[in-house]
Amino acid sequence: MFVVRAAVVLVVAEVGIHAFGRLFFLSPGLGGPHASFVLSFFHWDAVHYQTIALHGYDQRPLTVFFPLYPLLIAAVHATGVPAPDAALALSWAATAGAAAALVHLARDCLGLERWWAVVVLALWSPASFFFFTGYPESFEVLLLALVLVLVARRRFAPAAAAAGVASALAPFGAFFVIPVVVGMVQAHVSARSAARPAGAGRLAARLAAAAVVGEAGLVAYAAFLWARFGSPFTFDSAQSGWGRTFTYPLHSLIWPIVRTLAGQLVGDPRYNANVVATDSIDIAVALAALTAVVVLAVTVARQGVRASVLLPGTVLAGLAVLFELSNAPAGGNSPEALARHLGVVVPLFVAGASVRRAESLAGLVAASAVLGTVAQVFFFHGMWFT
Repeated sequence: MFVVRAAVVLVVAEVGIHAFGRLFFLSPGLGGPHASFVLSFFHWDAVHYQTIALHGYDQRPLTVFFPLYPLLIAAVHATGVPAPDAALALSWAATAGAAAALVHLARDCLGLERWWAVVVLALWSPASFFFFTGYPESFEVLLLALVLVLVARRRFAPAAAAAGVASALAPFGAFFVIPVVVGMVQAHVSARSAARPAGAGRLAARLAAAAVVGEAGLVAYAAFLWARFGSPFTFDSAQSGWGRTFTYPLHSLIWPIVRTLAGQLVGDPRYNANVVATDSIDIAVALAALTAVVVLAVTVARQGVRASVLLPGTVLAGLAVLFELSNAPAGGNSPEALARHLGVVVPLFVAGASVRRAESLAGLVAASAVLGTVAQVFFFHGMWFT
């Protein structure tokens, strides 16, 4: 499944670049205005990860991009590999690992009959092409799948350690300790029901230790920012420089719908198609994510909260969707990266795989793959789909 998806990504990139070149010139890109097969994988935020890998955090606004991925690029680059090639090698390797981890999670830990559908939906999600570009999303999927596997097997110490690594990768990584904590509480309740009670004090100490370990990467990054810029929360305050703020729930869903209906597009005529396409994809993914959270919640309720192996991932998915739909632009007409951010929430794909009718599942995969291909074409030509 990974090889097929990777081949499609390469074919779309090759045909698109040679047939159309770079059509859009407003986006930052490593290749400037010129078409290049390799450099077409690096637009928008991918450029900033390259800058950090090569020059460090020389600008305060760059602190919104967490350090683990640039550090990995820099480490591979130190061996003589060009930084863009290093980024692609890392992302592709992480995607292959994520596919294997998803198989293990869906088939062996969750016991899903259609375990393969989880992997297919993840690899063909609307933002799945980001897994093959100079972005850290593939590592997010890999680490989240690993955390959920370890929680399902009640190996909470290594799960917390994996969450701690993820917390240095991206802001969403700070959420990965949540399923660890939920799983530990769930295991404690089950032990009490089985007449093997554990002390509340001991549980509290273990939860505190898991929380500390699960946020270790974020704490280390905050300490660096404190030393470098004088504030441990520079990455948060820098959000305003990118025109983003935490606002009312569902803002990131409501605003693109309003903008589309009202026709409030930016003045540049080349931007209109970008805004419409990106908004359409974001709206579709947001609605699908909300539906998936409801499906997960209903499934957990039917299985019983105490026994459901889906509970830790469901709590994470619900909070992640709420956060992403409430973290929106402070103003302006800039389209969002909503599909990209929601495309790494592994439990959402688990819910999608629960579609019962085979033809409905096939239709879901087809629609997702079409959106993913369209989004890739837009991104590779320098258009806005960050």
